[in-house]
Amino acid sequence: MLDHYVYGEVARVSPEAPIPVLCVEREMKTLGGAGNVLRNLRALGVTASFVSVVGNDQAGASRAAAGGAERC
Repeated sequence: MLDHYVYGEVARVSPEAPIPVLCVEREMKTLGGAGNVLRNLRALGVTASFVSVVGNDQAGASRAAAGGAERC
């Protein structure tokens, strides 16, 4: 699971629908689900490991590029 956060500022509401128009300032992708649990355990000082299968898609490639991943 990959969490994708988009941060920015809303300066107006779209004239076509009552939807805020976001001016994107930055984006962040982090591991969600069990990956988030692992991050929290490590922050508490727990020695933990994570074993997973990563898909052959854009999300899997971005996780592998972030480091810490070994391909079999």
